[in-house]
Amino acid sequence: MAVIGVGLLLAATHHVSAHGALHQQLIDVTAQLAEHPDDFDLLLRRGELQRLHGSWAESRADFEKAQKLRPDELEPVFRLGRLELDAENPTSAAHWLEVALEKKPHHIEAALLMARAQVKLGRPSAAVESFTTAIHWSRQPRPEWFLERSKAILTAGKDPKDREALKRATASLDEGLELIGPIPTLQLAAIELDLRAGFVDVALRRLDTVREASERKETWWFRRGLILEEAGRPHEARQAFDATLAALEALPDRLQRTLAMVQLRKDLELHRSRLRPDSESPSKP
Repeated sequence: MAVIGVGLLLAATHHVSAHGALHQQLIDVTAQLAEHPDDFDLLLRRGELQRLHGSWAESRADFEKAQKLRPDELEPVFRLGRLELDAENPTSAAHWLEVALEKKPHHIEAALLMARAQVKLGRPSAAVESFTTAIHWSRQPRPEWFLERSKAILTAGKDPKDREALKRATASLDEGLELIGPIPTLQLAAIELDLRAGFVDVALRRLDTVREASERKETWWFRRGLILEEAGRPHEARQAFDATLAALEALPDRLQRTLAMVQLRKDLELHRSRLRPDSESPSKP
């Protein structure tokens, strides 16, 4: 309990410290603007500090003034787009981000934020195009971009059981796996989509890849068993559950006694009890 208390205290202290530093920066920049009210860079700086502070109206006023001072500059309109998205004004965000992209078509963050604004506006097909643009322009795309694009593809498909939409959504994740590497979040999302599309063996192969790369195997064996049980393949499911038990019992006692592993053992016993060892049919509960 003492450790938890110290952790919470440190987190709270960090939050207060960061908030205090931000407040002091706002005071300092405001003092400078009092002497130089039309300083473009100071307006951008204070607008950004206001955005981080959550003061949307004040931030908007600074960015709009900067934009009027230099209407050909990219930075004020981009920052207005980001601000409006933070403030849950996707229509205004899309307007400013479109202006930013007209000024600099290969602006990766503007394309990414535009995609998120389009999702909020209920335009998933346009969002897919914007996500794709950001991904293809970036030298180091992030895993969440592929996840977001995959979700937008499914939303655009409307029917959650549309196998073609599921294939395209999975292809989005596979592109991320190819470009970035075997990221577990992408692999697990792809497994879920494969199962929704009825591609059980493909999902199992993905799962085996994740398990083989993991130091701890028990959770992945258990998940394999669940997939096989749900697919009506009880013999293979029992084999996976047996492997789960073996992996569990190979753990040191201190790890076996953790709450997560105790719960896993309970869940495992429940599912193993549903399967007849000498039959291909699961027993009734």
